Amino acid sequence: MKSEPLTNSLRETLAIFDESKEPWTTPEVAESLGLGRRSTYARLERLVEHNKIKTKKVGANARVWWRSPTNADKAVPDWSAAAESLIDDVLGDVEVGIFVLDENFDIAWINGATERYFGLDREQVVGRDKHQLIDEHIARIVKDSGEFTETVLATYDDNTYTEHFECHVVSGDKHEGRWLEHRSKPIKSGEYAGGRVELYYDVTDLKQKEQQLEHQRTKLRSELNEVFDRINDAVCGLDGDWRFTYLNDRAEELVGKTEKELLGSHVWDAFSGDLHRSFIDYYEQAMETQTPVTFEEYSDAAEAWLEVTAYSSKSGLSVYFRDITERKERERALEESEQRYRTLVENFPNGAVAFLNHDLQHTIVGGQGFNNLDFNANDLQNKRMQEVYSEDVSEIIEPHYRAALDGTANSFELEVQGRTLEFRTIPLTTDDDDVFAAMAVSQDVTERKQYEERLQALYTSSRGFLTADTTPEISQILIETASDVLDLPGVVFYDYDAERDRLVPEKTSREADFMREEFPEVPSDDSSITGSVFSSGDPQYYENVLESPNLQMSPDATEMRAGLFVPLGTEGILTAGSRDVDGFDSSIRQLLELLATNAEIAYKRVDSKQELIHRNEQLTALNSLNKVIQEIMDAVINQSTREEIEATVCEHLADSDSYLFAWIGDADAATQTVNMRAKAGVEGDLDGITISVDPDDDRSKGPIGRAFRTGEIQTSQDLDSDSRYDPWRDQIESYGFRSSAAIPIIHEDTVYGVLSVYAERPFAFDGHEGELIAQLSEIIGHTIAATERKRALMSDELVELEFRIQNVAATLGIPAKMEGTITLDNAVPIGDDEFLVYGTATSDAIDTVTSLVETLPHWNAVTFHSEGTPTSFELKLTEPPILSIVASIGGNIKEVTIDDGNYQMTIHLAPSVDVHRVIDAVEKEYPQAEMIRRRQITRSHDDSQRLFRHLVSDLTDRQHATLDAAYHAGFFEWPRETSGEDVAESMGVAPPTFHQHLRKAERKVFDLVFSTTTYSTE
Repeated sequence: MKSEPLTNSLRETLAIFDESKEPWTTPEVAESLGLGRRSTYARLERLVEHNKIKTKKVGANARVWWRSPTNADKAVPDWSAAAESLIDDVLGDVEVGIFVLDENFDIAWINGATERYFGLDREQVVGRDKHQLIDEHIARIVKDSGEFTETVLATYDDNTYTEHFECHVVSGDKHEGRWLEHRSKPIKSGEYAGGRVELYYDVTDLKQKEQQLEHQRTKLRSELNEVFDRINDAVCGLDGDWRFTYLNDRAEELVGKTEKELLGSHVWDAFSGDLHRSFIDYYEQAMETQTPVTFEEYSDAAEAWLEVTAYSSKSGLSVYFRDITERKERERALEESEQRYRTLVENFPNGAVAFLNHDLQHTIVGGQGFNNLDFNANDLQNKRMQEVYSEDVSEIIEPHYRAALDGTANSFELEVQGRTLEFRTIPLTTDDDDVFAAMAVSQDVTERKQYEERLQALYTSSRGFLTADTTPEISQILIETASDVLDLPGVVFYDYDAERDRLVPEKTSREADFMREEFPEVPSDDSSITGSVFSSGDPQYYENVLESPNLQMSPDATEMRAGLFVPLGTEGILTAGSRDVDGFDSSIRQLLELLATNAEIAYKRVDSKQELIHRNEQLTALNSLNKVIQEIMDAVINQSTREEIEATVCEHLADSDSYLFAWIGDADAATQTVNMRAKAGVEGDLDGITISVDPDDDRSKGPIGRAFRTGEIQTSQDLDSDSRYDPWRDQIESYGFRSSAAIPIIHEDTVYGVLSVYAERPFAFDGHEGELIAQLSEIIGHTIAATERKRALMSDELVELEFRIQNVAATLGIPAKMEGTITLDNAVPIGDDEFLVYGTATSDAIDTVTSLVETLPHWNAVTFHSEGTPTSFELKLTEPPILSIVASIGGNIKEVTIDDGNYQMTIHLAPSVDVHRVIDAVEKEYPQAEMIRRRQITRSHDDSQRLFRHLVSDLTDRQHATLDAAYHAGFFEWPRETSGEDVAESMGVAPPTFHQHLRKAERKVFDLVFSTTTYSTE
């Protein structure tokens, strides 16, 4: 057993077991003390060590605790009869109160005097802890209990010295009031060694005498002191009959009468009309009780507020007056100010205001900041801070309140019931700068803190925008941040496809399906909320989207109510949805708009970066493409067949660094599908991919089908977002391209096919690169046409078509009768679908030729070169329907004859060309035309004709046309029938150009004629 006394905390813990004899568990004790289990367990173990309580383990980890038998149950020492007689007969009845305490300061014995003095019952207190008895009983009946308790308990803490003091026990139900003299000292030996004996002597009579003497001395001393020390106060004296015996100067000033006027007069008579009843009452009270009285009252005679103190004696009263008018006015102003403060407090928005005095008592409490708390202003009003706040909260706020009362403003934050409150403590001062209260202003900043936390999280998450390299990465960050950081249930980002003017859903959050099952593409117009807001360019919030006139779907098809739509410039639009009406507060809307702004900046940064990369790639591709085109031009010149030309083009494109693969296809008229003619850079025949040219077939909507139908280049800049590839998307994804160009191969309105080129770069064919690669259309078309013409020129096998029109004048709408004979012998193409046609006319047909020029829109002008029969002429035609088609596929009109109004035309074509195209064109232009012959013929083995074809085979189109035109215009006749300038004018070229082409043609022909190579006609 330890000999040292129990501490206050141990005594507090031990007191719990006095309330119940039943065992306590550790959590029960902790809850009763308001402590944690660990601290409680430590206290309980120390009480066990002091042998004050018992304990045992129950279950796996629990313990119970109970109070050990009190000292009342202890065995009484075996004293002798003499000792017992001494205690019972002598000490028990002595008029001195005795406490005998053991080493633990438990009460071992008290006598009868002690019972009487303190109203105790010996049987109830013996064995109890003296600390506890003081706290629960003695301190409550002793005046100045705090000092008494502190002094007595100090002797227990340091039981080494004697103590001596006086205390005043106030009267109660079981005891009388009395003054006691306390004397105590430690017990150093015997059964109660280590304890203490306390003696209480009744000194009431002595004390009363001392007090009477002291009172008299105080009274006399006070009266004298007031006369001299408070000379600035007004003083007057009254005798037992209420007559004035003395007035000082200040009293004369205050009452407005002199001492001479008032001495000997009765106070009630002197101020009968001005003296308030309260003055009389207080004066009489002082005389009756013979105790001083102090009060405040307004004096009409002094016209001032007075603080009055009246000291009584058997001979009368000494009355002291002090003018407190200024103080009263300050107090009144303070009350008015306080009322204004109270009005402010009661109506303070979004927060609470409290005034606390120097006792930390809430004198004014109000405001609208209690809505989210389980207490209100009434729970705080007139309560001290310690009475309403927990110990933990008080420890935080008390220093700030104290500082405000000391004149220092402060601010701090505090968590209260899950809400974050921001406090500002401000000292309130009088006009004299005296602090009379502390004002505490608290505002609920929970939502603001949440906003700040979300803003910080948004900032952290949005940093990913700085490192994102692609728009899909930005879109992913945008959706994840909106969903995870802002905790938005449904989020969708629509990417804007400017080429198609469509908003395409690119990314959606995991839970966005409540907005709608599928998110379709929408146009940027008023047909949907998304399109309407995007076209406006301004964010729009709908508390309930069902009320919007632009709602695209049935109200039954969505659970979405609130909707926030935020355009991101020209990049797209971010849409957020909530199941609740008005489900987004202003802070969420602000944060989402901020997020969208950051995303828009990131999109523009990536777009700029990708644009720069794209430009560099395009510049590289342009350089490469220029080289490829030059190589193609050089290579195809040496190819003798269309198949070789097409294969060469595909190979050069596929071998370049800019493109993955290329292929050329033509249209099958029977199936209206595209056949592959040549390819390079890709294995197989694009299995499973069928492309149509039928406008009613969805498979014709892609770039290739459109190129066939429109005759214009078609590009797809980004396969991922181009819906035109949807019919073949599953088949083409493995080829790895991102953009494509479909280039129609055309020459003079003849579509030979479509060249398709593919690149792994997006936007590979916009700008200059698209313009440059489009040139391949003309290059390849011209080369194929030239090859077909050369093939037709050199081929011995021909298809001959012969047509006849009876009474052509009526067919062509010529009013005049057609007489004579007209022949058209040779046609020379001069470019831009213009031709020079040379023929003859008999003299009676010359007017017919002139009428035809005037009637037919494509017969522009005629020049007659000679007179006589027949007369030669040069006819200029523009876009002649039959001649243009025949020339474009390498054929020629062998002869046209109009004889006495009947029209007959003979056409020669290579067997490899589309003969039906020519037939269809003739029948369309001249429905009355009759095809009288279609046959396969073989050229005659005329050496001169073969030699001619050989001589002109190496000429360019322009050289051939120049030489042909000069010959048929009579340029080589002597004398010349026409000059070089005339021929140049007919051809629409400058004379130097004409002569340059003519000389080069002549040189090539002469080289062949005079070369050492022997030409064989075999």
